Amino acid sequence: MNLHFFDVLTAGKSPAEGQVLRFHAINYSDDETVSQRMLSVRMRDDVYVPAKDIDATPLALMELGQGISECEFSRAVAPVFESPDTLHIGIGTTSKLEPFVRHALYRNLIPARLSSSSGGRHLDLDTLFRAIAILRPQEMPEPFTADLSLLSRQFRSSMWDANWDLDNRALRVKELLGAAQERSPKLIEHCIARSSSSAIKDALGLDAGEVSDLSSVVPSIVIHPSIITQSGYGLLYPLAIDVTYPDIAYMADLECDLSALVDDSDAGLESLLRKARGDGLPIVRVPLSRIPFVAPLGAIRPDDARRHKINLGFVKDNIARLRAATGLAARLRDEPILELSPQLADVDHRMWAGDFSRHDMEVMRALHEEGFDRWIDIAAGAHDLRVMDLAVRVLAREAPNLLPEGQREGWRAHVAARLNSTTPGSLAQELQAFQNASSEYPSAPGISFLLRRISGIAVRE
Repeated sequence: MNLHFFDVLTAGKSPAEGQVLRFHAINYSDDETVSQRMLSVRMRDDVYVPAKDIDATPLALMELGQGISECEFSRAVAPVFESPDTLHIGIGTTSKLEPFVRHALYRNLIPARLSSSSGGRHLDLDTLFRAIAILRPQEMPEPFTADLSLLSRQFRSSMWDANWDLDNRALRVKELLGAAQERSPKLIEHCIARSSSSAIKDALGLDAGEVSDLSSVVPSIVIHPSIITQSGYGLLYPLAIDVTYPDIAYMADLECDLSALVDDSDAGLESLLRKARGDGLPIVRVPLSRIPFVAPLGAIRPDDARRHKINLGFVKDNIARLRAATGLAARLRDEPILELSPQLADVDHRMWAGDFSRHDMEVMRALHEEGFDRWIDIAAGAHDLRVMDLAVRVLAREAPNLLPEGQREGWRAHVAARLNSTTPGSLAQELQAFQNASSEYPSAPGISFLLRRISGIAVRE
């Protein structure tokens, strides 16, 4: 198995609209070869960076207009992220870093699988350290503490002196894993064995990835920052797998009152789905593609239960109620749990509309085998309309002269909308804020770049 340590610096408010700006990696291959990579990616025109607090971010001191394009970056990193025999290791990989990379592949029409669980395996140090803090606090590597409210700050502190343009920060990630391995080897071994969504489904007692029998699933402690609980973990009982997205599981919170779920009730299942921390609803949505930590409830020792104020007797009673609820399985099969909200129409937000067909993947491969002057003709052969929409945007960024004026104007309007400059007064406010920041930090190249960009839009307006 290859070990791929990586770290990225991102900009933008979401993976769909933002991008990777710096990518640091070190890869240890099966054949014992070691390779390092540090990539600088120039900022896309449509990535919004607010002027507020810009001086407090690493972006202020970076040459944001220099580096390879996002398309070149996507071509460079796709092979390692598509390798099925690679363990990807980083801090926040499954909650932030890898989704930004995955959206870059999608946005640039790299013929890759869109579900993060499809390519390789993941060991997220953020999830790992949370599991150690919750289950084995005495094994936390120094100087980390078991206080989860301080975890993000402690990670930043451990990385603060690693310069994005001078040092390979992936080496620091490797050092952190080494420190954890020294203190908590068994727990790390457990995480690596369950570092893919398919392995997690097996650990939960699912049958070919599905909940076929409520009596055979494995009640588990599940840990990940994306889980909607007060504590960042849940004692959960698998109920169902989403019919549209097979890496989304629905689980019952065993510390909740399950009466509305297991008793005859007129309440629809969707009304029982938790939407906010603390709302007390019994069904929790768990994205298995985020690779949460999963272990049987036996991993919770009596001291752990007392420390976390877990009522194990109440939990066991809830397990018995679920296993005795003979009508619940049929209800879960027949009634949808989640009515998904409509996706935004903008093509950058439509990655989760589904994987591309085999035919369209071949079209995408052909795109990257040819020059940009052939892209429109090749993209016209795709069945999925997203391919042409994305191809036009790649050309607008990489080779705008190949597009007719109408499409170039459409791109300029898109950029203006993304940069928050189309609502009344917003353009003037952004321009003034960047001018103020530039006056205070005249030698900061990142601020100068962003000022020039917003000034260019102001001139066109």
